[in-house]
Amino acid sequence: MDWSSTAAIDWNSRADIVALSQKIRAYISTVHGSVTDRQIAWGDDPGVKGPAWVSRHALPAPPEADALNRLLEAIDTLNNGYGSYKRPESAPLETQWTGHRAGVDDEAPEPSMSENEKYDALMKEVTSPVTIFYIYGGAFCLGGPARCRKYAVQLAKSTGGRCFAVRYRLAPQYPFPAALLDVFLAYLSLLAPPPGSHHKAVPASSIVLTGDSSGASLALSLIQLLLVFQRQESMPTVRYHGQDVPLTLPAGLTAISNASDHTLCLPSEILNAKYDVFNDGTRFTEPGFPVCPLWPATPPRGHVYCESSMLCHPLVSPVAARDWTGAPPMWFVSGQDRSTDSTKFVVQMAARQGVCVFFEEYEAMPHSWPMLFTMSPQSKKCFDKWAQVCNEFVSGNRDKMRSRTVFVETEDMKERETNPKELISLEIDDVLRLMKHKSKKFKTFTGGIAIPALL
Repeated sequence: MDWSSTAAIDWNSRADIVALSQKIRAYISTVHGSVTDRQIAWGDDPGVKGPAWVSRHALPAPPEADALNRLLEAIDTLNNGYGSYKRPESAPLETQWTGHRAGVDDEAPEPSMSENEKYDALMKEVTSPVTIFYIYGGAFCLGGPARCRKYAVQLAKSTGGRCFAVRYRLAPQYPFPAALLDVFLAYLSLLAPPPGSHHKAVPASSIVLTGDSSGASLALSLIQLLLVFQRQESMPTVRYHGQDVPLTLPAGLTAISNASDHTLCLPSEILNAKYDVFNDGTRFTEPGFPVCPLWPATPPRGHVYCESSMLCHPLVSPVAARDWTGAPPMWFVSGQDRSTDSTKFVVQMAARQGVCVFFEEYEAMPHSWPMLFTMSPQSKKCFDKWAQVCNEFVSGNRDKMRSRTVFVETEDMKERETNPKELISLEIDDVLRLMKHKSKKFKTFTGGIAIPALL
């Protein structure tokens, strides 16, 4: 829902923005429903109309277990006694290609064409090699490709490129690392299309990973996974549908309201609460939360995504990653929301390790504000810069890029430069200590009285 169209607001006024966020938070607090109810509502596809090409395709599960095994080995390599997880299996995937459809009005119906014909029509309008792999958010348990379609079309139009999305498996029924496996396999399908695919192989140098909220966290987890492989071998490959696919990093990463500390331990969780539209992220385990066939999990646990002890794992919460050396350039946008410190810390760590990073923090803006306030001048500025960055990452001029971080003030969107290496007064050991302590506070949700997690 675009809340910027529901009320007259002065976007230069910090007080107006905060009042609107509080109004949204009050509304959200009245929305009730079980995980099953929410998945049905958030996963609904309203259909396609207007200036959008959408081409849907199914990807078969790979006959080899190599990609799965490499993922599990990486998880175990980084598992510093954090806990256990449920081994997933590779599964067929639903994917969507999205592009801009020129010359039609907002009410134009979706053409009656085969999916391959739609893809061909989409590609005829593509003028740029930019391929945006958009990973949608939704707390790992909500959403589907339709959720990011509006923004994907906008990015495709502005870049001249195309967007790709995968319907990854949702928690709690498919806990970590099922979603990460699906995202990994979808990335491989871009590099080396499985037999029967209609699209051609996409060079990694043309791919920009993009995500919002928990989708940004998954994108960062995929970057970390690829970095693990590159640290293990000089030229790593994986067997995928009969091909040896080089495990190459993408051209770059862009992230909106990255939420990559799932223990919720960093200071902004409290300090920025007044600006955000969400209450804290423990609502799924609060006493009285509606039970359903999906939640509580079997056996019960303290977090929808994984066992509470695994929240400190860097492939679950990328804020816990110690090493970003070798990562591609990354661009982050946030408001002053609860999760802002997780972005600041990732940016700070990466900048100190020689990664080119960009970060724009918008004063008084809540979580996922570019999607909530699409008619605001701040959102227009964000989307314009987002498309520009995607083009720059793919253009091949990355060697000329230099890290830049700014605080964007509410009044006239004035930019105040900040130091990317000094964004937050915490070091990695401080963060890991806070995360470990907070992860023990999560309570196992049984549908009745919550049980404290074992120490």
